[in-house]
Amino acid sequence: MIELREYDRFDDEQLVEAWVTLESSGACPSLFLSRAWMEPWAKQFGTEFRPSILVGYDGADAIGIAPLFATSRETFELPVNFLAHRGGLIALDDAREEFVTSVVRRLDKWGKGVLLRGLPVDCPSYAAITDAVRATGLPVHERRGRVSPHVVISSSWDDFLKSRPSKVSHEWRRKMRKLEREGSVEVKRMTSGSNPRDIIDAFVNVESRSWKEEAGTSISGRGIGEFYHELAESLTRAGVFRPFWIELDGRMIGFLLGAVYGGTYYALKTSFDEAFGKLSPGVTLFDHAIGDAFNERLDRFDFTGRRARWKDEWATGHTEHVDVRLYPRGLGGTLVCFLESRVKPVMKRFLGRDS
Repeated sequence: MIELREYDRFDDEQLVEAWVTLESSGACPSLFLSRAWMEPWAKQFGTEFRPSILVGYDGADAIGIAPLFATSRETFELPVNFLAHRGGLIALDDAREEFVTSVVRRLDKWGKGVLLRGLPVDCPSYAAITDAVRATGLPVHERRGRVSPHVVISSSWDDFLKSRPSKVSHEWRRKMRKLEREGSVEVKRMTSGSNPRDIIDAFVNVESRSWKEEAGTSISGRGIGEFYHELAESLTRAGVFRPFWIELDGRMIGFLLGAVYGGTYYALKTSFDEAFGKLSPGVTLFDHAIGDAFNERLDRFDFTGRRARWKDEWATGHTEHVDVRLYPRGLGGTLVCFLESRVKPVMKRFLGRDS
């Protein structure tokens, strides 16, 4: 019989112990559910999302974590937003179905709206959640979310490059040679003893000269510099921080902020100095970073964000995500589910055609 305990403090000692134990057993499916990521995320958004984290125990042993957060709208959500691209649950393989069923039953008792955003459709937790919701009979609406490109690392780096379309690989080589003609090009990565805060400061400086600054989507433009400082320190303590940057004649002109977790390289953020945009420094930077993932024999290079043409040129596959919204049992929840799942999509299509 699984016992569910709810924690409303992210730094609760019992919660931390359970999280660390499950991570060390390999039960955490992605970087975005690791303590190294979640600690700075929870601190950044602590005023918007309050922890309401469910931990399942089999006797004294933790077997799963549902990292739910309560919102100001009196609903519960997974920690997914414009910074955290992927949701999910943490669970041991042999206890996943029982744990997920217990979580769904607890959500039913709460009688509140629940949004499980960013679930990869190929992850075991998604299948377990849909089965448990179906068995419980809660009103539910699923909506397709983002599609993220990735590179599965199953061959050598040379074989991977040969598998790319000749037109694409020819264009990559042309762009890299063009950059090299401008001066001395070097791609660097963080070394032992480097200060992660200094690296983030340098990245912020580069991004201030990119199109993202004018669009208001840069680190400084969104006012989230301290989050990235704390994230870099947290990832460094965990030994997973893996940033890259590219220099032209000693000047940093682009960066890739990323981390390695569970055999996957997560490309979290990249930006380039707009003054060097015509030189396409991203091709050289990602050629080095993805090549490094192959050389270290990782399992996957994950672009994490939305699709883009340049990402698809590298990708060997795509991760589809789905947002699962649960509604309270009863007439009210069923009505809201019907309006949001049936009526709103029709109205959007109608208004779109009408305009």
